[in-house]
Amino acid sequence: MIQQSDLDAVKQALSSQLNPKLQDDLNSQAKGKHLVAPDQPKVDVSTDHQVGEEIANFNMTMTLNATGVVFDNAAVSRLLREALKRKVQVGSELTSDQPKTTYDVAQATSDGSVTLNGHASGYTVIVFSQPAIRAHIKGRSPSSARSFLQGLPNVVDVTLRQDPIALPWLPFFSSHITIRIEEVSGTGSA
Repeated sequence: MIQQSDLDAVKQALSSQLNPKLQDDLNSQAKGKHLVAPDQPKVDVSTDHQVGEEIANFNMTMTLNATGVVFDNAAVSRLLREALKRKVQVGSELTSDQPKTTYDVAQATSDGSVTLNGHASGYTVIVFSQPAIRAHIKGRSPSSARSFLQGLPNVVDVTLRQDPIALPWLPFFSSHITIRIEEVSGTGSA
């Protein structure tokens, strides 16, 4: 005689076999993208005999149906980096170091909506207007130019070099002044 415990035991055994295969199938369809399964798989079970029937064997058919939401990790990271860039103050820019991005899935629904909690962090440096600086220091004495440059925000050190010989003033044409700005590692602001 078929008992409910017989059906439950077979259902549990089939679920144990099919659930990993279902997850593998979803992952293979995601093709390397981030997969979120918002709902539990829908399970349909049918048997060729009912509980209480006097029968030695029975057949059970189980069908699992699952959906998932797939999104591209690179696209999420790109969106976070773009959001970070929009928060950078005027007159500054992100350093050449790649910003760090992290996110967690807060919610996913079966209609394909995904809510993410993301965080992006990076370092900024001041953007110097080289034409404006050249125009300001042209014709000045080296000590006056050095004082002006050292007074600019986030300037750590100033080196003035005049070629071929040192004169008591800088060139009177700003086009004859070359400025080289070097970013010192770890001096940007977070």
